Amino acid sequence: MKANFTKIGILLLFGLFFNVTSLLAQTNRILNNDRLRIGNGSQNSINSAGNMEQPFYYNGSTYRKLTYSSYPLDIQWAVGGDGTNNWNTNGSMVVNPAFNSQTFDYSNFTVTNPTTGDGYGQIKTSGNITLNGQSFLVENIYELLQPEGYIGIKVKITNISGTPASNVRLWVGTRDDYVGGTDRPTKTRGNLIDEEFVAISAMTDQAKAIKISTAQEAILFFSNSDRAYSTINRCCSFTNATNQNPASNLITETGDGSYALYVRFDDLGVNESDELIWYYGAGTLPEIDEIIARVASAAIGAFDNISYESADYAATTAEAGTGYYVLVPDGATTPSEAQIKAGVDYNGVSVLTSGNAVMQADVEHVFSLTGLSAYTDYDFYFVSEYFDGVDYVFTEIISEDLHTKEAPPVLNSFTPETAAYGETVTISGANLLTTSGVTINGLNASFNVLDAETVEITVPNGADDFYIELTNESGTSSIESEISDTTGNCSTGWYGAWQTLVPTENGILSTVTLKLDNTDLNNAYDLFLELHETDNDPASASPGVKFNSLLGTSETITMSANTSATEVQFTFSTNTVLDANEDYYVVLKEAPGNPPGTGLQRVYMQCLSSGTIDGGAGNLFGRLYYKFTVNPILNVSNPPVDITISQTSIQENNTVNQVVGSLSTIDADATDSHTYVFVSGSGDDNNTSFIINGSNLEAGEVFDYETKSSYSVRISTTDSEGSSFEKSFTITIQDDTDEDGDGINDSSDNCLNIANADQTDTDGDSMGDVCDEDDDNDGTPDTDDDFPLDENEDTDTDGDGTGDNADTDDDNDGTPDTDDDFPLDENEDTDTDGDGTGDNADTDDDNDGTPDTDDDFPLDENEDADTDGDGTGDNTDTDDDNDGTPDTDDDFPLDENEDADTDGDGTGDNADTDDDNDGTPDTDDDFPLDENEDADTDGDGTGDNT
Repeated sequence: MKANFTKIGILLLFGLFFNVTSLLAQTNRILNNDRLRIGNGSQNSINSAGNMEQPFYYNGSTYRKLTYSSYPLDIQWAVGGDGTNNWNTNGSMVVNPAFNSQTFDYSNFTVTNPTTGDGYGQIKTSGNITLNGQSFLVENIYELLQPEGYIGIKVKITNISGTPASNVRLWVGTRDDYVGGTDRPTKTRGNLIDEEFVAISAMTDQAKAIKISTAQEAILFFSNSDRAYSTINRCCSFTNATNQNPASNLITETGDGSYALYVRFDDLGVNESDELIWYYGAGTLPEIDEIIARVASAAIGAFDNISYESADYAATTAEAGTGYYVLVPDGATTPSEAQIKAGVDYNGVSVLTSGNAVMQADVEHVFSLTGLSAYTDYDFYFVSEYFDGVDYVFTEIISEDLHTKEAPPVLNSFTPETAAYGETVTISGANLLTTSGVTINGLNASFNVLDAETVEITVPNGADDFYIELTNESGTSSIESEISDTTGNCSTGWYGAWQTLVPTENGILSTVTLKLDNTDLNNAYDLFLELHETDNDPASASPGVKFNSLLGTSETITMSANTSATEVQFTFSTNTVLDANEDYYVVLKEAPGNPPGTGLQRVYMQCLSSGTIDGGAGNLFGRLYYKFTVNPILNVSNPPVDITISQTSIQENNTVNQVVGSLSTIDADATDSHTYVFVSGSGDDNNTSFIINGSNLEAGEVFDYETKSSYSVRISTTDSEGSSFEKSFTITIQDDTDEDGDGINDSSDNCLNIANADQTDTDGDSMGDVCDEDDDNDGTPDTDDDFPLDENEDTDTDGDGTGDNADTDDDNDGTPDTDDDFPLDENEDTDTDGDGTGDNADTDDDNDGTPDTDDDFPLDENEDADTDGDGTGDNTDTDDDNDGTPDTDDDFPLDENEDADTDGDGTGDNADTDDDNDGTPDTDDDFPLDENEDADTDGDGTGDNT
């Protein structure tokens, strides 16, 4: 979120600017509106770090300081490092970095006391800082209005280095808090809601404000940016506050401490910027609520997505209503609220664009401005109107400066068209003022912007082609070298349908442009060009003699029937190399299958001064002139810049011509060749003791360590263009000893410190077995290897002398590894339920939830009970109690003594004394299974009831 400020005048006439700057530089400039004062009253309000000096507020009788001792506010910048987390302390950080090339702009500052320099309005300061090896432009605008109790601060950071910057962060606050006369104030983190300060309810809540208070007075630190977080911590280092993670910070704390406001900026590409607005207010306790309300009610706006033709302005209002804006030329008369609302020309000022929108309270609305001019300064004014319950009223007018970006670069030409390393090339074009980078053949080139149409660049080391890319704040354009040879004339031009081409530079033929017409009313013709070396018989008219050394062929073009004279470009897509000042033939030919000539086609050469000349007949036709376009081969010779040697030591008792090391040259010309010789100069003391053989430095004698242990030589390398580089080397002689006394000199000993006269080296790695920690080089240390001399085996689980790789039963449990669920566990071989626990240890082998001890089928996950013991699980058995009654008909399927419960009382008929539950015992019941009958007095089979 960027800021809303009153009008900031940026561009001034140079004479006026320097006069104002010179005048104001003669005295201090102190932000003091009789409510807030920045600094002790005798110093500039803004220091060399671009930050505020110690702030004070006026309580009606005296100025009360707002930091401890005489401390200014602190600032910390950070860039780089791991930016995965929004808040972090990674990368490069610096506290209170001093501005380089600091400037001040007081053009919007109103002096109220010429003697002291007190006043109100704006102080703008800018300067460069360096972070993580990258350069940034920081621009701070401090605005203290009359008679507000708060100051608004706009911070803008621009990446002016040549590489993108990531994880850019800012902290601002103080190392040691103090309010009035108290060194132990209460600090509370919160937000501004409905024009009031409200503390957060949980530490993890985002707090964009800090209230620092005592029983008499208070300070407000606040930013409306959604990226802002506040932190509080102990005294007395600013890093105590900056190292505090906001997500785990206390909500409130009383005592001597420090505090900070933290913001994570956007990652910045080259020349990209980001901005922040923050506020600082202070007053007595009754005043602070009014100050908080004033800060909260300000309609904070910010420009974003600024291009060379459009921009977005984000605005908020404290009250629901309608927002209005106008855009006018820079320096135009400030409009009134009514004029902004009207959105039309006023007082002789042309309104360039205007607009309005219904806005909700505290909800951001984005106004899109289009049709803007590139690289132009504008004045923007915004106001909102709302109903206060009585009438419609306007909020305070917000003024912003808008500066559109420069349009994308246009590259027209550059001179010279060929240049060597370190030479200057001048680019001509348009929209070059904001040039941020230039490359030649992909290599960064240093540059100097002369004006909007001219940039000077220096050819970098290693460039081998002239393909130039230039980037400004809006885009990238490219251009490559072209040589156009149009020196032909009527006497030396085309003869028939061919022409002599003599390039002025080495290059690659790119295009040939002819002016052709087709006078045939009905037929189209396919044409192409051939490039030939010249012949040894220039006077010959025979094509077979003259055109017999083909170098390249162009792409085929089609000339439509009845085509009037027009330029036609033939493109050579293959890299056909031309040598400077050599003669070549370019021949116009027709493709096979063209229709036969009608006699109407003719070839002409058109000259500016002498009309046309007949150049041929037959199937060759057209009216033409020629223009040859050649992409030159940039012949840049880069000098060697260093010499390296693969080794700078040799063992004593060597042989003559034994190689000490291989020489190589550091040269941007990767394909360049180099020669090496000894040269005189510093370090040449022992040149004669060595030999240079091609690129090898060899011993010229047998060296003896005890006689001389160090030699010095000086060597020069020269490239194919004659450029050279010299360097001295120290060659050391190594003592050939026998440290372990095994009769083998150290230079040949495969184990220097442990005697091993036999030099056994099982794995052939030049390290003897006695000191090799892995004799068979199988990756398993000998101490852990059951077969230290067998590269194919390292483990013998069952200790049977056969390695696991060869053993078919690694744990020797009698179950082959291929059938063993636990091939390395002699106590297990089966895992029925696949739960990773072998059946021997598993208390529920089939994992059906029934312990094996209670499971009639411990290996069958579908069965766990066999009530009748017939070997068929209950889930499968149709008569679980084996009483002859199927389970589907059995009221007691698991009770072999019961199968019926006539009265449904849960007691089987066999055990039930009253089966029909009619109250008459079965022994007395003539109808024991009929609940409606129990007596048959006459014994006729029909119950008495019936």
